[in-house]
Amino acid sequence: FSLVVMLCISVGLFNGSTDAFVAFGLYCMPLVVWVSVYSSYRPVRYFDIFSRSLLMSGIIGYLALLQYFFSPTLFGLIAIDSNQMKWADGKAFLEYATFFRATSTLGSPQVLALFCGLTFILSVRYKKLLKPKVFYFSALGLAIGGALSGGKSFFLIVILFFLLTRFRDFFSRIRTFLVGGAILLIIIFAGQM
Repeated sequence: FSLVVMLCISVGLFNGSTDAFVAFGLYCMPLVVWVSVYSSYRPVRYFDIFSRSLLMSGIIGYLALLQYFFSPTLFGLIAIDSNQMKWADGKAFLEYATFFRATSTLGSPQVLALFCGLTFILSVRYKKLLKPKVFYFSALGLAIGGALSGGKSFFLIVILFFLLTRFRDFFSRIRTFLVGGAILLIIIFAGQM
């Protein structure tokens, strides 16, 4: 019911144009897809959903590779509505490579970077539970897609994940020291009030 109300409001705001239907579809489709995916599982097992969608996530990363090196519009799959796409479409790779950031099918380099980064660290975290071929195929695609998106968030997420997992004992000692120092400061300042 709420989706129909949102559609009516968006049609009213856009004066009945077809842009309202397109915008409604773009913003509601992920919600509808994930509601239908979650409703098919009784009870919801998030790891099963993740492991079954990991292959598709890797393909999204490989589409970024195709987009960056061969076709900025993914051979017509992505509409040319941004200035970046208009400028890069029809140009040789060397002309647009230094300024172009891959978006794959997600529409934004920042969204692609976050998607690839978070999915990559989840797949590395659950590597032992995943099928090896699916893991390596997807991890490589996600790493390539995240790097070609040019997003700092991808690199920050991956670097922090590896630092926190490799130096877990070191960070736990620092955390213990900081918590102890904070408690000491609270005691000192509480006594002065």
